[in-house]
Amino acid sequence: MKKLLLSIVAMIFAIGANAEDFTFDFNDLASYGLSASDFTHKEVKDGTEIFYNVTTKENLSGTISNGKIVIKDVAAEGANESKIWYYTDTQKNESYYQYRTYKNHTVTISMADGSKICAIKGVGTTALNYSGEGETEVTFKITGTLKINSLTVTTGEGGDTGGGDDTPTGPKAVSVTEALTIINGLADNGITEEDYVVTGKITEIEQNFGTTYGTATFTVEGGLIGFRLNYLDNKQVKDKVLLAVGDEVTMQGKLQKFVKDGAMSPELCNGYITKHVQNGTPDVPTIKEITAAEALTIIDALEDGKTTSEEYIVSGTVSSVTEISAKYGNATFVMGGLTVFRCKDFDNKGFTDEDKIQDGDNVKVRGKLQKYVKDSVVTPELSYGYLVELNGATAISNATANTYNATAIFNLAGQKVSADYKGIVVKGGKKVILK
Repeated sequence: MKKLLLSIVAMIFAIGANAEDFTFDFNDLASYGLSASDFTHKEVKDGTEIFYNVTTKENLSGTISNGKIVIKDVAAEGANESKIWYYTDTQKNESYYQYRTYKNHTVTISMADGSKICAIKGVGTTALNYSGEGETEVTFKITGTLKINSLTVTTGEGGDTGGGDDTPTGPKAVSVTEALTIINGLADNGITEEDYVVTGKITEIEQNFGTTYGTATFTVEGGLIGFRLNYLDNKQVKDKVLLAVGDEVTMQGKLQKFVKDGAMSPELCNGYITKHVQNGTPDVPTIKEITAAEALTIIDALEDGKTTSEEYIVSGTVSSVTEISAKYGNATFVMGGLTVFRCKDFDNKGFTDEDKIQDGDNVKVRGKLQKYVKDSVVTPELSYGYLVELNGATAISNATANTYNATAIFNLAGQKVSADYKGIVVKGGKKVILK
């Protein structure tokens, strides 16, 4: 009966969304009052290797629109306004247009008729991705170079409880073999819109972390290349060399079929390393552990609709379970007044047991905090995170002894701690109490 009722509720939400898609295709110049003759400034990129002739319409600051979607760009660094670029690839005899901005820009997207936006998907070298609950204007802060070939905006109200419609979100974990299959299905130089998570052992290092770029390029078993990736917490590293052949890394980013001079390179790019195991010892991000009450205090200080940039591990007792979906692999429940919205199971994997979490369970969940607002009602949320502890049980098992250094000590979130740490830890694959 519970599953039937939840299915009916999901259908009602989906019917109420009345979603409609609108696309801003930058190759359709006429729709926003431009033509090829507007592009006059020329320069050559990459010498004689690729033969890209690049022309640009200068000073495209302010607002552009195709009559339905409105893009307003505010440049924050001098003359670095956004531009529409026109590329001609003489080797392939192909031409295309692209909307570009540079770092430290603020871009807002809205609908000309005032419709509410519940999703945005950008297709290009770097994608704009948004899922929300009916915002009239969505703001993006650009920290790198943004390159968009087309932009699709979905209007509608979304679901009734945060985060948009019932489409699964968040990066999908795939094997190296599965990643290569996805890449082989792309067009030459094609790149996926969504992120993927891939784990593998390093077989070759082309560029290690260092003072020049702070990123790393390497190959894992199977031939997948991690291309110019940041390190934990998506940060660059400029003070030490970290990677070695044989290390196991978990990477998150987009998959790309990069082709140059007839040679194809399967890549995971525009991403970062989320976990690094060297000599059996994992190096994982340092995540602050807080209670549900502390999470509510942090959320209360946020602006309406905003999300924290950092992740937290939040502990609390489940007071009610809204839904656990095996179809979408996520769960929504409430603990201490905090709504845990569409979180995943241990290790960020999908839920398969629809009765795994019950009222009264003690849980720890990792994710970002959001001050979600709809119709002037504030819902404090931990959104799109994952479970790290359930009634004292964690994803760490006795297999830990074979994976981790036998002398290393870890807390229940899987983070390495020192010998003077107080509390329950995992040492040699077993839970012990350090006093």
